Amino acid sequence: MAVFSDVGSEQERQFRDAVMELKILLRWLIAQQPDELQASSHQAILGSLESSTLKDMQTVFFANQTSSEQRQALLEQVQMLIEHFKQQSPYSLDINSGQVDSAAQEAKIDTLLKLSPVKDGPLSEAAAGKTEEQAKTQQFVDFNKAYVAELIKYWH
Repeated sequence: MAVFSDVGSEQERQFRDAVMELKILLRWLIAQQPDELQASSHQAILGSLESSTLKDMQTVFFANQTSSEQRQALLEQVQMLIEHFKQQSPYSLDINSGQVDSAAQEAKIDTLLKLSPVKDGPLSEAAAGKTEEQAKTQQFVDFNKAYVAELIKYWH
């Protein structure tokens, strides 16, 4: 009988493990937050990550039309998030620098939560010439790369 950790290709196992590590890491970071405002804003981002971003990434990653290069790009995006959040230990957060500007924090969170992929927009150059399904997949991968960059920028 197969063990869960043996199911799928090496790339699929790496992706699945990275997603689980990211979820655990985010929950640990939220639990370590000394400030309720900051913890609740991080919980909002975690909720968005789990309910839409990571779910969408997993759906696209495991879809039949997704190419190996697209899967690798998604895996790299999850790994980028893991590396960024590993650096965000409670000891590296500058919590003694003064008051948190709650209005600015709320605006950053709102902006981040409003980002969503364009459903029927123009396709990137990398997506041109591919099948329609492949093009939509590439569009998601490109959007998600930008989203991950924004998430890393706003998560402090």
